[in-house]
Parts: sequence; C-alpha cells; structure tokens
Amino acid sequence: MQRAEPHWPQLAQDGIRNVWIVKPGAQSRGRGILLMHSLADILALVQSPFIYETKYVVQKYMERPFLIYNTKFDIRQWFMVTDWNPLTIWMYRSSYVRFCSQEYDVSRTDEAVHLSNNAIQCKYRNGLRDHRLPHENMWDSDTFNAFLEESGWGGAWKDTIYTGMKDALVAAMLAAQVQMDAFRNGFELFGADFMLSEDLRPWLIEINSSPCMAATSSVTRRLCAQCLQDIIKGNAIAYEVKL
Repeated sequence: MQRAEPHWPQLAQDGIRNVWIVKPGAQSRGRGILLMHSLADILALVQSPFIYETKYVVQKYMERPFLIYNTKFDIRQWFMVTDWNPLTIWMYRSSYVRFCSQEYDVSRTDEAVHLSNNAIQCKYRNGLRDHRLPHENMWDSDTFNAFLEESGWGGAWKDTIYTGMKDALVAAMLAAQVQMDAFRNGFELFGADFMLSEDLRPWLIEINSSPCMAATSSVTRRLCAQCLQDIIKGNAIAYEVKL
C-alpha cells in the first residue's frame, strides 16, 4: 500500500467498502443519486433499456472524509468565468458549508447521511447530533474558519483549503476550455462542490452551472444576495486567474 500511495492520491480516503456514488447527469438538487457497491448493479442501472437516454456520472465515494462533530459536510464555492480565451476565472471570497442531518456512518446508504444538498436535507429532521452543529445545517466560510482555528487547524482555510479549491477549479476549467463556447462582454456563474479528506485537502466533487441562489437558510439568504450584488458591482473577487 505504501508503494501505491504516490500513484493513488485518493488512497487514504477511498476506504475498504467499495462504495461508489452514481449520479444522473441531467438531474440536479440531489435527485436520483444512489450509493452502490457492486459493478454488476451499476452496469445494470446505467445500461437499462428503459433509461437509455440518461447519462450517468459514476465516482468513487470518499469513504473517509473530514467530519465535523462526526457529521459529513461539503463546501459550495462560487466562481465566475468572464472569458474562455484567454481563460479568465474569478473566485468568490465567501463560500458556505452544508451539513447532513444525520451522523456519518459509511455502512448506511441513507441519503440523509451522505447527501448534504439542502434540497435533500430539508426533507429530514435533524438526528441525534452534536448540539454545536447548526440547526439550519449551514455555516458560512468565516464560521468554518473560526471552527478550524479553535480546533487547532489555524491557517488551514487560507493555506490548504481555499488555495486547493482554487487550483482544482483552474485545472477543471482548463480541461473544459476547448469544449466551451467563447463569449465577450458577459459571464457565467458556477457553483463548485468540494469535500475535504482527513488531512483537510479539498477534493472537487462536481461543478454546477446555474447554481441555486435561493434563500434556503439564513446563511444563503445573506450570502446569495451579497454574491449577486457583488458580481454586478464588480467587487466580488478574491482571485483572478488569466490563462
């Protein structure tokens, strides 16, 4: 295993249960997502004659994520592309954390345990979790950074997490650049979802076009309005990357 580690960056978080996450490519808000263990079952699903027009994304599930009070979460990070050639990316200075309503248990397949989308979690009551978790299941990035500082991970947000998210987004957009239609005098807003491994490294899970900007909690009510206003005002930027 030690020899494999340099060639297998995800080794530490892959786990031993062979869990894969299967997502319909044309869906949103967590709809149709399944956790599966068997290649035969996955192939039976994606090759079904009844859904031949549906495309799926199949990803190795991160079985050993970084947890907050034994609860899974992800990070929604907005970024904006104002030009595809040269590629120009603007990364928003704030983001937010979305918690699951139940404590993490990789042996369970309940969506309430694994899918932190607000559209999924709003269907469930919060389980018997740590009282320090937010009732609305969201933190802004400042609150998350304060938690890291208080927990002995000072500097992790700036030096590891935020920087790592930026690097991942640049790499993803470079890979997609040739397939995108160039435009001028406009922009496109995206919402990227990240999870953290146990060493606090961010891993890009997916990128959403036309991300939901609805006020689903007190956190998004403030941040979504702030983000949209800042975009129009032109002062939304933490990083500009021109390539």
